[in-house]
Amino acid sequence: MPFLVKMAQDRRFRSVRLGLLNIGKEDNIKAMSKRLAIYVHEFQKEVGHSRALIEILQNFDQLNSYDEIHVVAYDIGDMADLRAIYQGHLRFYRVPKFVPMIFLVKAIFFQIYCYILSKILGHEKFLKISMGTAILHADVSYVQFIQEQAAHFYFENYKLESNPLSWGRYFYKKILFFYFILCERILFFKKDIKIICCGKFMEEFLAKKYCLSAHQLTTVYSSVNIKEFSSAKKNLEDLWKEMCKDYPVLRELNLQEEIYLFVGAFERKGLVFAINAIKKSHNKFKQFIVVGMPEAGKSIPEHEGINIFWIPYTKEISKFYELAGVFIFPTIYEPFGLVIIEAFSMGLKIYVTKKNVGACELISVDEHMNFIDDVNDFKIKTEAKMSSEIKTNLIQSRRKLLNLVSWEKSAQEFFEFIN
Repeated sequence: MPFLVKMAQDRRFRSVRLGLLNIGKEDNIKAMSKRLAIYVHEFQKEVGHSRALIEILQNFDQLNSYDEIHVVAYDIGDMADLRAIYQGHLRFYRVPKFVPMIFLVKAIFFQIYCYILSKILGHEKFLKISMGTAILHADVSYVQFIQEQAAHFYFENYKLESNPLSWGRYFYKKILFFYFILCERILFFKKDIKIICCGKFMEEFLAKKYCLSAHQLTTVYSSVNIKEFSSAKKNLEDLWKEMCKDYPVLRELNLQEEIYLFVGAFERKGLVFAINAIKKSHNKFKQFIVVGMPEAGKSIPEHEGINIFWIPYTKEISKFYELAGVFIFPTIYEPFGLVIIEAFSMGLKIYVTKKNVGACELISVDEHMNFIDDVNDFKIKTEAKMSSEIKTNLIQSRRKLLNLVSWEKSAQEFFEFIN
């Protein structure tokens, strides 16, 4: 394994490989400029990184200048809005799922299948955009997760237990991170690669690690759909009654007490730290809505003394921001964190780790914003339930800030950079 990493870093090896990959590339620059091929595992609005990419496509006012746009993915969501905007040759290609859906196997198969498919579809004449290292023959990588950064934080916080399952997960993660770090080195060392990050701290890391120039690397922040995440639409009790029909577990909520909210994958987003913080708080009534799923297993971590209402999946996340009063997000590593911006725009009290979190580079500090330096010291203040008036005022003041960043601006910056 160390030999492979060394070989990926060896410039002589890279120059031979790049020479093979870039044959005829100069001849196709003009053709590329009006044809896009997008490669991503899930092209769905419910998936954070995909939502950012979809919003950028939807909000680029010159999208119809492209002759063809191909999207290649395992999973493709409802794209009616995108189809309505783009009246040209928008085509979707599903990658078959006849391999085990172990993530490592799934990722490797995607790369192999897409390389062959790109040859069949003539994508050497397209500008190829990859979500991270989804493919290794991309012209542009839209990076929403740097594996080498994430590996450091993951193993720094991994609690190895004396049982086969814990050891098995540990070694699987070692292999998984090794493979994706190798992919990053192959892709990011490409001579003409362009990389778009979603946080400045990522851009600084890649610039130093891969000696990338300003024309190869930039940061394009994600935004938030103000129409969807802006202000309360219903009386709180009416909203709760409506939600109980689709989410019966919420029937035991006490609307007179503060409601805490967590959204995301349990491990990396730090659910254990959130639960520990609520346990240590002096609030007598502790109720916690958890939206998301664990990476491994099918249960919530131990939470004695806390009423947890678990919603594994929803397409109506804005309703949960509207229902809750406090958003807790002790993430270990978060290249952007769209949910932070969404909770911010919906007027929630927020507790979030600040370091290595892209969204925190955008939002301003107010009396209800709480930045935490260390997840191991994540604490929650004992405070009275936020009134609807305060929440409404927060929405209005925070929205003024968010108007400075928009999906239209992000889309313009994205396409100006790749062209």
